[in-house]
Amino acid sequence: MMIQPLEGRRLFSVAVTEGYPGFYEIHADDGGNVVDVSVSSADDTFTLNGTTYAGLQYLTVYGGAGNDTIHLTADAPSYFGAGVVAGGGDDDVSLNFDGAVWAGDGNDTVRLADAFRGEVYGQAGNDRMYITGETVDAQIDGGAGNDLIDATGNHYSVIVYGGAGNDTIYGSEFDDQLYGGEGNDVLYGNGGDDVLYSGSNQGDRAYGGAGDDSLYGTVSSWNVDGVEHIYNG
Repeated sequence: MMIQPLEGRRLFSVAVTEGYPGFYEIHADDGGNVVDVSVSSADDTFTLNGTTYAGLQYLTVYGGAGNDTIHLTADAPSYFGAGVVAGGGDDDVSLNFDGAVWAGDGNDTVRLADAFRGEVYGQAGNDRMYITGETVDAQIDGGAGNDLIDATGNHYSVIVYGGAGNDTIYGSEFDDQLYGGEGNDVLYGNGGDDVLYSGSNQGDRAYGGAGDDSLYGTVSSWNVDGVEHIYNG
């Protein structure tokens, strides 16, 4: 019988651990770190700083308090997933397979692509979030701050919550649900039969775009264009 120790390595300011077999964690310190992970779908491995780890099932990355760059890139679709907890600081995060991102405090940039049921939580700060590719059943929450959420490059519908702050939200070309939340928000439905929710703020603007769109809220009539059905109150 062979007993194989679980992974536990420190690479510069980043530590890699494997708790349960196949479930890895990457912990960055509170400095400004670059965590650039390459994932191989063919052999279920990931590589960080020249070291390759086998048997990947799920990967969690913790960014720490600094201004981190965290990129998780898979070479093809696969069954494994990932979670990124970026932490404080102005972080730059990208993920192109199934998973979720918690951006944390700070003015963050998040790019989510090709993630089945992908999720992004901007949390505090003026964040920029881009949803693209084959991201199916995406759920996006801007959180507090003046956020930009752009799903124009996604090939499926999205559900987006702007949260508190003056947000700008662009839907996909499909049947989206866009919720402005608190603040003076701008909602662009784009193509598809969209449902836009402005809340109770008269300062919101809503542009339905192509399709049979509906608006719920108290937006002034001069701030609405391309919406076929308006339900005030």
